[in-house]
Amino acid sequence: GAVCVAGLLLEISRRQGFYFPLLKITRHEDICTNCKICDKVCPYAIKVSEVKTVKHIDCHMCVDCVVKCPEKGALTINRKPLRWLPAASVVILVTAGILMAAQWELPTIDVRWGSEEQFENAEVYKQAGLKSVKCFGSSKAFATQMEQVEGVLGVQTFAKGFRVKIFYDPDVVDETGIRKGIFNPVSWVLVEPPAGVQELHVVDMGIDRFFDTRDAFLVGEMLKLNPGVFGMETYFGEPVHAKIYFDPELANPSDLQSLVEAGTITYAEGDQMVTERTPFKVEYIKPEISIIDTREYLQKTFRPFNRSTGDFEKYEESQISVYEMPFAEAIRQDKQRWFIFLFSHLTADDGVVRMSVQWAEDSPVLGIYYVTDLTNSENIKAMLTKPNLTVTYADGTTRDFPNPYSFE
Repeated sequence: GAVCVAGLLLEISRRQGFYFPLLKITRHEDICTNCKICDKVCPYAIKVSEVKTVKHIDCHMCVDCVVKCPEKGALTINRKPLRWLPAASVVILVTAGILMAAQWELPTIDVRWGSEEQFENAEVYKQAGLKSVKCFGSSKAFATQMEQVEGVLGVQTFAKGFRVKIFYDPDVVDETGIRKGIFNPVSWVLVEPPAGVQELHVVDMGIDRFFDTRDAFLVGEMLKLNPGVFGMETYFGEPVHAKIYFDPELANPSDLQSLVEAGTITYAEGDQMVTERTPFKVEYIKPEISIIDTREYLQKTFRPFNRSTGDFEKYEESQISVYEMPFAEAIRQDKQRWFIFLFSHLTADDGVVRMSVQWAEDSPVLGIYYVTDLTNSENIKAMLTKPNLTVTYADGTTRDFPNPYSFE
């Protein structure tokens, strides 16, 4: 950032034009012998020997011509022997750029899709604390999300400060609608309830200073510190409305409030432990506590999977068999994220044409559809129990991942 700002200042200070005639090489004809050494040493081949004052836009004041000139005083800077001035100006301007960069942050992205006419009456909504906007990629994802909000005309993001500016048409959407567009609800199983827990209690609370999925992650990590908390759901509101699922023998609403308002959280990120400050404040806790059957809750949060290959439609129903097995691990959301990897791994066998994970009665079931003339159940079982899942990407490359499932 500092280098970019310094470069801008240098460009301005040396630009040809009426407003910035700050530094120029001057040739004194009464001293010049027309040896043309200045022409030869100029890195941009400017004909210094043919002009009185160098006004060429490519002249960046390297002063090679002044230094190499054999006639003292034939070439000067603004008619003065200031050979040191360009170097000094670079130091000063770079320092100024660093100081400016410390005060101002340039946008990570500046994307606008509204028309010029719409921007004439546009207003700007500013939001800080969006920790999910942390780089160029997440900024682009945020812009794509906001483009779906009717009335939003464009966005600027400032990833260093987790800030955004949103341009919008106030006749179409208000600030509450923009905040709703920013918000992403979640429904997460934080920890799978133990087999002996038959029912869960549910408490409703309002959490302030909660903006995006990054905040949901942090709240989830805080709640997981109590072994009696198993899940959370969030809904847009001001403050954000959250449902917390817990075992009343291990946790109570007061405990949950203390966790959310702790102010810091330490969690694992790869091989490191990270401690982060948190701003959350519980604005209310509803006194009514509801109860839900544990299996009903798990089914509610379960995400079914159904994917087939392009060959699936080629075969008659009589040509396809289904290999089914209980898939209790599929209850856990961290395991559900691997479904697409398992599908890629299994379809490396040309006989496998479809995979589904569905809720059946009281638990998930894995179904693998295969062409009986091309493969068999023994091959499929061998694929399932391999220590690694081999994933094939669109470009044909493959990569192995440790198998997250415990198939027997």
